[in-house]
Amino acid sequence: MADTLWQSIAVFFTPLIAYWGTSVDVASIGDLWTLAVVILVNLHLAMDVIRWNWITHAAIWGSIVATFICVVVIDAIPAFPGYWYVLSFPDLSL
Repeated sequence: MADTLWQSIAVFFTPLIAYWGTSVDVASIGDLWTLAVVILVNLHLAMDVIRWNWITHAAIWGSIVATFICVVVIDAIPAFPGYWYVLSFPDLSL
């Protein structure tokens, strides 16, 4: 549980502190959090896998790719906050 707790804290606060005081909004940070959690969980799973086969590769790496595609599709909807954020570079000037 302690391992999960520190990873959750790191995934939450690293983007938050990195983009503090910039023009990056909550929806954009949410995209980063979503991708970070999926990558973290799948890398954890990859470390626990003993026998790799094509199904395992497809499930682990495919879910990371599918999440990225879903984030891009959701950000392509103009009615949602963070419209096209994932394809633009944030303004990091203070």
